[in-house]
Amino acid sequence: MTFWRKFVREVLGIFGLTGDEPPRMLIDGFLGALGGFGAIVLLVFLSEKHPSERLRELAVVSLIVLIAGILLAKNRLGVILAIVAFVGLRGFVAFALYGYWPGLLFAAVASAAVWLGIRFLTN
Repeated sequence: MTFWRKFVREVLGIFGLTGDEPPRMLIDGFLGALGGFGAIVLLVFLSEKHPSERLRELAVVSLIVLIAGILLAKNRLGVILAIVAFVGLRGFVAFALYGYWPGLLFAAVASAAVWLGIRFLTN
């Protein structure tokens, strides 16, 4: 086994993967993470009262990344659930660090949506 193959297995093992997963699953996970970051930028854009021109440009790029990530994914429900979980985590962090109560409600709704999605995804 080459050095790079061992290295990839070691890195994937950190995330609980064995290295024998189909490449499409790893790509879908990457697309879910990109979509999550895109959704966070869109939430910041929507919460600003007077967004700057740069934030408007980033919001357009984030929307394109979000749509492209969902369209390119083979397992679209999994990618959408990853995005919802990412945004729900952001809501929980907003509650935990800043005491923003709607963030806790947002995190609870996102957790319930992810839980229901996983139930339907595995059946």
